[in-house]
Amino acid sequence: MATDSPNSRDRFFRLWAASLVLMLAMTSLALASPRPASADCLTGQDHLYIGLLAQRNIGPRAGYNECDLALHGRQIASVVRTSANPAAAAASIARDIYYGTDLTVDQAAWQVAAAISAYAPEMIPIIRRTPLEEPNVA
Repeated sequence: MATDSPNSRDRFFRLWAASLVLMLAMTSLALASPRPASADCLTGQDHLYIGLLAQRNIGPRAGYNECDLALHGRQIASVVRTSANPAAAAASIARDIYYGTDLTVDQAAWQVAAAISAYAPEMIPIIRRTPLEEPNVA
């Protein structure tokens, strides 16, 4: 009987832990319901990005809001910033936007340029450099 006691205790704690995890999962689903979007989620950089997009009549797609649009802009800038070849990454993203949305080629390129201007302005000189130009190492 001494061997049954630890097993039943282990079984009890496993059952207790499983029920606790289930309760936490159910509670988190209730608490994680999407909140209504508001402009409070936007930073100054986000407003700059959205303003640049508005110059070319680019706005959030149906079912999305400006906060989602700003998040996409930050993601674009992050990919370009961390890429080994930022110019190629920017071109690839613009191509993906063009083929994945109803934007024109000009609008897709503008969206990428606006994201870089707003969120990664330090990348502008790097992207403007063509493959024929080598950086000065003087």
